[in-house]
Amino acid sequence: MKKLSFLFIFSAILLNLSAQKREFFPYLVNVGYGLYVPRDYTSASQYNSALDPSEVALVFVKISPSQKQKIIVSYTDAPSDDPTYKFYKVLSNGELQFMFSITADELYIPGNGNLYAAGTSDDWFDRHRKYRFTGNNIKEVHQPFYYVGMKTTTLQTIKLYADKTCKYPIAVIPKGSTIIVVAAEFAEMPVKFLIKSPFGLMGWWKLDNVTESKKIQGLRFNGD
Repeated sequence: MKKLSFLFIFSAILLNLSAQKREFFPYLVNVGYGLYVPRDYTSASQYNSALDPSEVALVFVKISPSQKQKIIVSYTDAPSDDPTYKFYKVLSNGELQFMFSITADELYIPGNGNLYAAGTSDDWFDRHRKYRFTGNNIKEVHQPFYYVGMKTTTLQTIKLYADKTCKYPIAVIPKGSTIIVVAAEFAEMPVKFLIKSPFGLMGWWKLDNVTESKKIQGLRFNGD
């Protein structure tokens, strides 16, 4: 009975989280595989045979109002179990031409020229990104920081620094402390996280390599 109660509560939590994410764009519908598009979408299943066996052709979409021809969005999680959406143009001879791809757990395409991606796939945390469609490709819209908002625990002692150079320490946080990872700034490596200490001090912590990620519970190397 306890097991059933746990499963019911856990399922309710997942449904609530899913509903919260859908509220970002309430006018979009989930067509499966975490893809959200306008209600007037058209299925692209007839193109499954033209794709790699690991891919599923989902829908035709217009990313931008100025776009003359709809393009196909497919889904795959091969070869490394990272959910990925691929975009194809249908050529005049009926063949498909690959355009670009986005790795994410969820992808929102409102049709206004922007795409919104969210999730932990191939990432350190649940990162939310915005892309602008350029006609044949996409470009990520710059954010000053990526919001993390994760209340968690230190698995080892860490140091917080006064600025992003990480030269001037302002706090030493012992193992087992409750912290809040507020935001992150990075292109590649190192990743710099803005962290709130148990006392309420704010400081930067630098993640140089995979081993460093094991110092804070919940940070996921490449989504693993």
